[in-house]
Amino acid sequence: MHHVHRIIRQISRGNLFGKFSPVSGRNAIFATGALVIILYNGFSLFATRHLKYEREQLIDAYVKNVDNQLLADIDSNVVPDAFFQMIRGLDLPVIITDTNWNPLLWDNIFQMENFSAKNGKLTERAERKYNAIGKKVLLLRKQNKPYPLYTQDGSLKVGYLLIGNNLLLKVLSFLPFIEILILLAFFTITFLVFQNVRSTEKSNLWVGLAKETAHQLGTPISSLMGWTEYMRTIHEADPPIEPSEFMSQIKKICDDMENDLTRLRKITARFSQIGSIPALTELKVNEIISDVAEYYRIRLPLLRKHINIRFELGDVPDINVNRDLLEWVFENVMKNAIDAIVLDNGLIEIKTEFIESEKVVRVLHRDNGKGMSRDVQHQIFSPGFTTKKRGWGLGLTLSKRIVEDYHNGRIYVSWTQKDRGTVFCIDLPVTS
Repeated sequence: MHHVHRIIRQISRGNLFGKFSPVSGRNAIFATGALVIILYNGFSLFATRHLKYEREQLIDAYVKNVDNQLLADIDSNVVPDAFFQMIRGLDLPVIITDTNWNPLLWDNIFQMENFSAKNGKLTERAERKYNAIGKKVLLLRKQNKPYPLYTQDGSLKVGYLLIGNNLLLKVLSFLPFIEILILLAFFTITFLVFQNVRSTEKSNLWVGLAKETAHQLGTPISSLMGWTEYMRTIHEADPPIEPSEFMSQIKKICDDMENDLTRLRKITARFSQIGSIPALTELKVNEIISDVAEYYRIRLPLLRKHINIRFELGDVPDINVNRDLLEWVFENVMKNAIDAIVLDNGLIEIKTEFIESEKVVRVLHRDNGKGMSRDVQHQIFSPGFTTKKRGWGLGLTLSKRIVEDYHNGRIYVSWTQKDRGTVFCIDLPVTS
């Protein structure tokens, strides 16, 4: 049963046969279009071969039912109208030749007629037509097998019946090749479009990553610069600060500077692991969530927001994670929730549970913020996309990569509604 759930999850993530790129929706369209064209091409091949087979069976039936007496009269150029009507009913190019492949009669090529020479010579018009029919003989011999014609007693071969393909069959015979060309053109154009999209997304990702790095480093660096400037100008204070009073401030200044340096180390550690395989350690996910929530709880007054953070942390097993990167994910989700809340009675609820049937620890992160539209929901993980006036639209993009590529988990919006809030779901696999 566990394997069934795992396969269902992989299909829903587009990951049954390998991981898709971030543009999974486009990949689905590409795969669907290619599959439709391939199936249609296969059907055309089947239909063409089936029509050819039916035509061959029909021709065999015609040839077998031709009255031997009629065929015996061909050599004397006395062919009854009944024979003409019969082969005309085939609606196919037909040529009757003698045993040396010289055309005697034809239909559905030019008007059916006999050649009769006057004074031992053909007219100029008849000679041109005769030469054209001679070329058709060579063509029909290549298209289909010739049918030998015998006398009434079957002892003497008097000629051949050559039958070609009608217009419909000719078109159908070329259709599979045309479809293959269309398929190749479709693949080529789609590949070039996707390459351009991926190149643009990579460019946006690197630009956003650079800006996000500067943004992350900016706060602690500004704080450190503020403290150094304060200490540099302490002697210029008016009124002067007593040395004893300044010494009493040293401990707080050192603690704050140490916090800023710790934050800088954490930021550099996070960014240094993007693009490489991070080390995973068995940790308690509830402790990581609590630390992140406490980090923001302290800063909520500075943001001038009244938000209550509630927990419903279940009894979940330890999981293999990278603490620095997973903290980053929870920080991004919580920061988005804080920014989305505009009510005075803001609420963030975090719940963890162990889904034994799927072998995952599920983290549900709910807020009562502005929610999002369907269009926004489909784009929130795209590089550079943001609905905020400030920001680079990279937080959730990196979060998705951290969860899905580095932890083999899944992050998605499980519920959202305009002006009512959003629920993010993060599934992290439990490995034995």
